[in-house]
Amino acid sequence: MKNHSDPKKHHFVTSSYLASWSNDGTKDGMLVNLDKSTAQERLSKPDNSAYIKHLYRIDTAKTDGSVHAMELENFWQKIESQAMPTIKKCMSTGTMPEEKQLDSVLDFICIHVVRVPDNIKKIEKISKQPVQLMVEKLIADGQVPDIFANLYKTGCIDINIKQNVKLAGITTGIPLLLDSLKSREWNLCQVDEGASDLICSDNPVVLHWLKPNAGYSPGFDMENTGVFFPLGPRLAIQGMWDKKLFLNSISNDVASMFNSAQIGQATRFIYAKDEFTAMSKDRTLDAKDMVLEKLAKKLSTNN
Repeated sequence: MKNHSDPKKHHFVTSSYLASWSNDGTKDGMLVNLDKSTAQERLSKPDNSAYIKHLYRIDTAKTDGSVHAMELENFWQKIESQAMPTIKKCMSTGTMPEEKQLDSVLDFICIHVVRVPDNIKKIEKISKQPVQLMVEKLIADGQVPDIFANLYKTGCIDINIKQNVKLAGITTGIPLLLDSLKSREWNLCQVDEGASDLICSDNPVVLHWLKPNAGYSPGFDMENTGVFFPLGPRLAIQGMWDKKLFLNSISNDVASMFNSAQIGQATRFIYAKDEFTAMSKDRTLDAKDMVLEKLAKKLSTNN
């Protein structure tokens, strides 16, 4: 058996990547955390951000013993260690990496789609559906005692999806997603001088329509879509089906638009270096304090 580290903190957004948003650009600096669930702001070090304890720990009691509990977490760390030198070089030089190094960055982008809390919630929801249908049919057929049927209907009884099922769901989608990412054309784009910083979130890969397409969400293999991933506050990498669609640079409006997308798709946390702007629905630009104010108002309305 190989030696495996056993870290408790399992980062769904890589801490060394988040360090670019710290006040001094290092792992020892402090970055701004905006919490959508409380509309509060706090400072934290990258290592103390974007993690859940034992999030990717495999339940080895349910395996044949050939898999280590930290197998998946170690797999993530290997991808991170291969990609981060290339990302840092992109940040310092502003130049696109060679093909092999680009592949490591695309691997990095891929894991920041599949392992984030938003995707895990989707996997749980999908995994529950067959069992929910079966339970609802049993209730409708009168095969469940009324006391248990009422507890289920009122949400007092829930269906629990096992850890290994969720982890299998995370990894199953990797090959198809990587194939889609590697089929696109990729380019770096710098934020214009004087424009807002880019922000990050707990769901940092932005998949977006290039032209409005109401009615359904974009998919990674769909035409008329772009992939936007901030490498830091002043640099992003973009994936398009056609090189002609590349952004040459990121204006204040474009940065604010992608910041708004980060805020909208974040499950809970938004990460920033300091001040930034986000584009509201009426296309006005909101500073950080206004973003927090609107989050607070939304919370009070929902409650």
